[in-house]
Amino acid sequence: MTVPLRTVAFGIAHSHKWTANGIARLNIRLQRRRWRFVDVSAIALHSSGPNPPLRKGLELDLEIEGLAYGGGGFARVIDVNGQATAIVVKDGLPGQTVRAKIVRKTSKLVEATTLQILRESINVVPPACPHFGRGGCGGCKTQTLAYPTQLDEKQAQIERLVDGALRSQGIHVPTVTHIVGSDEDHIFGYRNKMDFTVSTRLWTVEKPINSMSDDSASLPEQPLSIGLHSRGRFDKLVRTEDCRLHDSTVGNAIRAFVEDRARTLYWEAYDLIEHKGFFRNLVVRTAWNHLNELEAMVNFVTSPDDSMIDPLRDFAEDVGRVFYPHVVSVVWNVTTSKGGSSLGEGQETVLYGKSTIEQLLRGCRFQISSNSFFQPNPFQAEKLYSRIEMACHLSGNETVVDLFCGTGSIGLSLARRCCRVIGLELVESAVVDARENALRNGINNASFYVTDLDKVEDTLMALLSESRIDVVIVDPPRSGLHQDLIRKFLARALPSRIVYVSCNPVSQMRDIALLLKLVGDYRVESIQPVDMFPHTPHIECVMELIRAEGPPLS
Repeated sequence: MTVPLRTVAFGIAHSHKWTANGIARLNIRLQRRRWRFVDVSAIALHSSGPNPPLRKGLELDLEIEGLAYGGGGFARVIDVNGQATAIVVKDGLPGQTVRAKIVRKTSKLVEATTLQILRESINVVPPACPHFGRGGCGGCKTQTLAYPTQLDEKQAQIERLVDGALRSQGIHVPTVTHIVGSDEDHIFGYRNKMDFTVSTRLWTVEKPINSMSDDSASLPEQPLSIGLHSRGRFDKLVRTEDCRLHDSTVGNAIRAFVEDRARTLYWEAYDLIEHKGFFRNLVVRTAWNHLNELEAMVNFVTSPDDSMIDPLRDFAEDVGRVFYPHVVSVVWNVTTSKGGSSLGEGQETVLYGKSTIEQLLRGCRFQISSNSFFQPNPFQAEKLYSRIEMACHLSGNETVVDLFCGTGSIGLSLARRCCRVIGLELVESAVVDARENALRNGINNASFYVTDLDKVEDTLMALLSESRIDVVIVDPPRSGLHQDLIRKFLARALPSRIVYVSCNPVSQMRDIALLLKLVGDYRVESIQPVDMFPHTPHIECVMELIRAEGPPLS
């Protein structure tokens, strides 16, 4: 059954049951379940009549109005009770009219999949990547949406999140500053790290000939292959021979060479279903050093097997020889994880060259090791760090605490503009890199420490007894800040400014709402989205908070 499209317009809907506080609470629940958030509070619905009851399997003609946070288009309908219902449509793009089928319905959210595009959007462009589309890797879901429109949609998503999580609670916030987009020549080829999976389980659109499987896109076991996971599948692989997101100078060529050589050597791919095999991941990192030379690191991630050290060294020598002078580091990491993690456990082995590569960023030279976090898009990192510095408003006399500091890139980029930098990070190898980076750049007013910020350990609490903390920068993982960090440290340290940098604005808004509830004399001074990852749903956001007695901005 196909239901005619109902016309939907933006506005304020007074007829449906959603309240602003309810939207904010739903937002957090959906984030915890890794579902997508759609704000249905700011709509008015006009229709000649209600739709039939929404149910799984129902087909509807829908107009895609925008992108839901986290991916997918969204449309809006009214049900037989006159209630507003948001429908997240997989692969839907703004401006399209699609025939969609409901595949999931809960009390709070309806999800549908596109069956047919009835009218194409004027903002759709041809895909640049040969692996895009049904059966593709899913690494760049929105690359067929014109880049200026991607930016408009991400801007709108942040504005809806601010409305739902902050303004709905009576928190005064300024207008969201216009999103910082990527330069046109860097909307592809921007990633400096690609984490490839090794598998024999390949994914294809067509059903294999003579296959008896009900899975129409599952191939019989294939030779060892290297690529990225198929969309929504942890166990299936797409051989990404021509990925457009990472550096094209050596990245694709390294993947192809390693795949071919591993097949020749009869290496066994690790199987995520049966939990056996040797070769798990190939991680390729690139950087541009202070001489503007490309440096590449190749990281073999395998299951433990001491007998493989000599074959691995020979393999590494071949990689270094073939890709000279670009590959300057080949390392070996071992993991026993049954999941798909590529982080090494225990001691890393350097097979060829050195243990790190160097990236020049905002005038500082940073060394990056295989298991340390570094901003994946160095081009946008320059812009992001510039906005962070603007939010700090440094005069040269401040003590800056950098939480979740990683390799120290944010704190060290500010060190010459303040009195002191204190960086705290859980990953020990990242702290080692941060200290080395300070020495390498001749910075002597920055110190870095290993501590678990989720547990608020002694190292962190000791800061409260030291000199006044003027600025705190937090750049946590996607899950956000632990409540103890907010309650026991931020609410007691009371710095003049807090600069919250996040790759997950949902958890960011949640944390800021809690902080403002605990400490009433802070106010949100600025909100700056940055598009670090074109063609993906991800958004970086910088929020600046200042204490009420602090100097107001001009």
